[in-house]
Formats: sequence, C-alpha cells, structure tokens
Amino acid sequence: MAVALLALVIALSGTAAAATVLIKRSSQVATGAINSGDLADDRGVSLRDLTPATRRAITAPAGGAPGAEGSRGPQGPVGAKGEPGPQGAGGPRGEALAFAHVPTEVGASGTPTEGASKGVNEVRQVPNESWRVYCFDLEVAAVNAVASVDFASAIISGELVREVYVAMPSTDAGSAVIAVDCPAGLRDAAVYFYDQDNPQVGGAFFVVFN
Repeated sequence: MAVALLALVIALSGTAAAATVLIKRSSQVATGAINSGDLADDRGVSLRDLTPATRRAITAPAGGAPGAEGSRGPQGPVGAKGEPGPQGAGGPRGEALAFAHVPTEVGASGTPTEGASKGVNEVRQVPNESWRVYCFDLEVAAVNAVASVDFASAIISGELVREVYVAMPSTDAGSAVIAVDCPAGLRDAAVYFYDQDNPQVGGAFFVVFN
C-alpha cells in the first residue's frame, strides 16, 4: 500500500512540473518543431517579431525604380502599298468670271454677241494707228484673260493673218497701255486685234476672263 501511494505522489508531482515549463528561448524549440499549422488564425507572429532582414524582404516594393530610357531602335521595313481608295465625287463645275464673243463691229450699245457672253457690261472699239483696240467694262474685276480670233475672221485669202493680244490692269505693262488706249470706265481689260495688212480692220474674237 505504501509503495502505491508513493508512486501516485511521484506521478502527480511530474505532471505539475511539466505544466509550469514555459518556452522563453528559441533554443528550447527544436528546428522545424513548429509550423504554420501550430499557429492559430489571426494570432501568429507579428511583423515586429521578425528579424530586420525578413521584414525588408516581405515589405519591399514589387518593382524597382524605372530604368533609363533605352536608345531608339532601327526603323522597320516599309509596309506594303495599300489598295487605291474609291474615286471621290466630282467637284462643282467651275465658271469664268466673264466671257464674251465680240463681233467684228460692235454695235452702238457696246454689247457682245447675245447668248455668248457673261459678266461684260460694255465693250467698245477704239481706233488706233497700229491696232484695233477693244476696251472692256466688266461686272467683276479680273486678273487673267485668254482671247482667240474667231475662225471666220482669222483667214483672209486662205492665210491666217490676224491675231489678238490681251492687256490686263493686273500687270504693270497692261495697266500702262490700257490707261493710254482706253477711256475711263472701260479699263478692266483691253483686247488688241491685229491685221498685218490693214491694222485698222477689226474682227470677231472670243475672250475669257478670270
């Protein structure tokens, strides 16, 4: 009986001693003895309990600072030529500022051939020793003009002996001769009709102004 009691006392004292042992140093725990499964959720090791090196490793930014811009790469090869696009719609029809067919003898009204003129207020023949001069008053001032002899007036005895020349006030030379040859109010343009055999003879011609 005494032996049994002594054994019981020793057993109880051993359990009490084991319950009072606390882990205070890492040397009390063998390496690998504690893993994540032994730690309760939300009650694990805090950041301050880790070594500085470990804290830096897990808190470092994901990427480093941007590096310097690299040099420009070589130009790539020329791409293949694309297919032609569809044809665009035609633009509006252009129109001259003024045009006229002037008959051989302009009437007293000073109007060119009816139905074959536009933008011409008046055209008048002015005698000249070297030319037959036709002076114009236009609705809108022009800077360019092209004139040509009417075929019916161009040929004499089977030869082309008549020509026309245009003077415009938009040029220095044109402005000078118009000021001399044309009266005031008829100085928007001048057409000089030339017949090498008879300078005083006029003729029909076409003229376009822009």
